[in-house]
Amino acid sequence: MAWEHIVFSGIFSGLVGAILWFIQKKGKISKTIAIVIFIIATVGWNLFDFKVLRSNKGFGVEGTEFVISKGDESLFLIIKHKDPKLYDEFKQKIMTLQKEGKGHDIIYGEVANQIISLTNQRILFAPDKELLSHINIIVKQLEHLQKESAEKCLRFALPEMNKNIYDLLDIAKSLPKALYLERSQIDREMIIASYSERQYQSSAEDYILALQDLETIMLGMVHQYGDDIALLDSVQSVNANKEKGCELLVDINKRFLALPPERAARLYRYMMHQKQ
Repeated sequence: MAWEHIVFSGIFSGLVGAILWFIQKKGKISKTIAIVIFIIATVGWNLFDFKVLRSNKGFGVEGTEFVISKGDESLFLIIKHKDPKLYDEFKQKIMTLQKEGKGHDIIYGEVANQIISLTNQRILFAPDKELLSHINIIVKQLEHLQKESAEKCLRFALPEMNKNIYDLLDIAKSLPKALYLERSQIDREMIIASYSERQYQSSAEDYILALQDLETIMLGMVHQYGDDIALLDSVQSVNANKEKGCELLVDINKRFLALPPERAARLYRYMMHQKQ
């Protein structure tokens, strides 16, 4: 099947926040350990269904062969009108690659990188409801993969474990269609809401309060898991015990989500802020 007739629906997951957090453990746990907190919050997972078509159906990206599926037209129109500079950068990138004669797979990869970057940026402005829906669906995906294999779970959360984005496409095939469609819709809604009049504006106080919640959660993780928490130090470390590593990633995100909605959203925004 020719690439130009394939829907680009990649699954991309990454670390959206990493903080080196030193916790002095009390009581039974005496030594200090360094913890890198892995957050799997932002992913460009099938955010858009790009189609390269020979017809002119759908919403086209001007000057390119890219045509956006009808379901994503509203999202791209929002970007075009609310963030014209980003839209132009997106368009120019595609045009440049096409003029250079790059294959569709290369262009898809570049498009995906821009989508991931956009998602990461807009999380900072997403309202609580849409942001937490985004996080919840990612945790659902991770839990589904955890049941299948710890290997898949970690490759979903830690993209460095994959050779390329097409390894992640293989993981996407194992996710139920309903989960796939739900994620697509939630991602659209989150980005659109981040450009609306409801967009969130963080304050210095938000980050101070988020740190307090983060410290409490990490102390609880250390007391429950002890030295196993050090598995999150690096990709190399987590490979030593993939099952436990996946368990830790799921648990820490569930603890974040267990906070009252306002505090949970604030904490995720803080983590994203630290990454940028």
